[in-house]
Amino acid sequence: MIIKNEYPPNIEDIKSRFEIAPTVVFTYGDVIYNPSGKELPQHLIEHESTHRVQQLAYPGGPDAWWAEYLINQSFRLQEEVEAYRVQWDFILAFCNRRDRRALYAQITKDLSSKIYGSMCSAKEAQDLICP
Repeated sequence: MIIKNEYPPNIEDIKSRFEIAPTVVFTYGDVIYNPSGKELPQHLIEHESTHRVQQLAYPGGPDAWWAEYLINQSFRLQEEVEAYRVQWDFILAFCNRRDRRALYAQITKDLSSKIYGSMCSAKEAQDLICP
């Protein structure tokens, strides 16, 4: 995947629906958009690569995937849970115990945050990511 240090082409649509933190990363097709320019850890690249696969498999491709993602909370939750599970599996395989603990806390917090429209609680996020 290509990484670009800029916002994705649909950033205005995203901003109209969600509270965007400065460090949020987006995938649009084959590109990871990383507006902060900070180095991305491999576990996050794994997460974003999952969105690439989802978007390219979705009827209508990335445009249609994003349109559905922005309006349909259950679809958004389904797609994010899949990506976070891939990310968590990578973390389990390649990170030490201390890092795993911190990253687990971070990803469950992220999934339940305003970044995604507060679509679940932190406890639900834990149960969804690591059932």
